[in-house]
Amino acid sequence: MQCQLSWRLKPERIGVSSTKLPRWVVFDFLGVIVPLGAYSGLSYLGVHTKQAVDVGMVGLMRDLQSQGVLLAVASNSGKGWIESVWKKIDNPPKLDRLITPEMGATKPNPEYFSYLLSEIRAKPAEVIFVDDRQANCEGASQVGMGVFWYQGDIKKLRKTIGFN
Repeated sequence: MQCQLSWRLKPERIGVSSTKLPRWVVFDFLGVIVPLGAYSGLSYLGVHTKQAVDVGMVGLMRDLQSQGVLLAVASNSGKGWIESVWKKIDNPPKLDRLITPEMGATKPNPEYFSYLLSEIRAKPAEVIFVDDRQANCEGASQVGMGVFWYQGDIKKLRKTIGFN
């Protein structure tokens, strides 16, 4: 299954206009806001410094928030650790929700995404989920959420969501 761009290429599937911003954008934490992997060069040990946070991603979050889009983080990392890293971000955007594994299921389990939707009180068509793992995108897609498989190209993500 191809996850990337499904929100743009199949707007009828999720019931939104291709030019309308989503009501919610839900971001993965470790891998998207705190980049890891080949495109970042960062290691897990490096995430405790504010330099490890992707400032472009934080900027996108601020831009979305300024347009009235609600923001959430959905992560398999623990709430306390996420909050400790979030505090190190200069002027962090306000999160409307933080979804962590303390609820029981984890990504990519579709139960996790069903729980997420109930927690943010949203229909799948109102949400785009951004993650660096294809399996997590597939789990979100299975419950009908729009998805973007993030591979380090912030410009492509901005364009896909509706910011050029």
